[in-house]
Amino acid sequence: MIDDEIDLFECALIVIKKWKYVAAITGSIAVLAVVYALIQPNVYQSTAIISPAKIQKSNIESAAFTEILLKNPRNVYLLRIADELGFAHTKINDLNDKFDVSETADCFLISGRGDTPENAQKLVLGISSIIQERQNNLIKDALSITENEIDSLNLQLKRVYEEIVNLDKKISLKEKTNNVAQSYVFQALIESKESALKRETSLSEKLRQKEMEIKYFTKSASVIAPASLPDKKIAPYRAKIVIIAIVVGIIFSLFIIFILEYFEKKPLIEGR
Repeated sequence: MIDDEIDLFECALIVIKKWKYVAAITGSIAVLAVVYALIQPNVYQSTAIISPAKIQKSNIESAAFTEILLKNPRNVYLLRIADELGFAHTKINDLNDKFDVSETADCFLISGRGDTPENAQKLVLGISSIIQERQNNLIKDALSITENEIDSLNLQLKRVYEEIVNLDKKISLKEKTNNVAQSYVFQALIESKESALKRETSLSEKLRQKEMEIKYFTKSASVIAPASLPDKKIAPYRAKIVIIAIVVGIIFSLFIIFILEYFEKKPLIEGR
């Protein structure tokens, strides 16, 4: 216990003795931290929420896929964003770090960062517009395919209706005959009609599903919460940077003065 107290007392004496080293080292690091903090640009963040397009009640694309697509430097979308922001194509990779697309509550959360509130908002507005445009085009293409399928089903139904009408006419002509051969023909016509009716039912069900798919299970992308102009910066935390630098400077300077003290005392110890 006494040794511990002596050691602490000696440490305190060393700090007092070499306080100029502590002050100089800590002060230097603090000055560098202040300079570093001051040259860091302000960072503002704007966000928007988009309800993605849906087909059969499922998102047409995931947020993760959308982010990968938009951040691909070879993709036309990132080049378009860069052009809208006046961003040089040679620095287009830096643009990837300025926005994110994530999924929350079945919606897309778009976050964009800029050195001014206007640039942050402009970035998010541009990304939101691209996502809406792309997904709605995909929906349009999907609906076009579905509408073609509906047209095909309607055409098949029309042919089946005509087939049933023709079969009904033939059946009405054959049902009064007592000829055995004709009765076989009559039976075949009845079976053909039953088959046609089954096909009609199947086609009608498919048609109903396709129509419901368009009416109830397909939805275009829309903006729920548009990008707003941020009023506060999110970085840098200049005071925090300086405080951390001062703490690090004190610890580092203490380490240095104890090393110096050790090498100053070493010759004296060896001389004894």
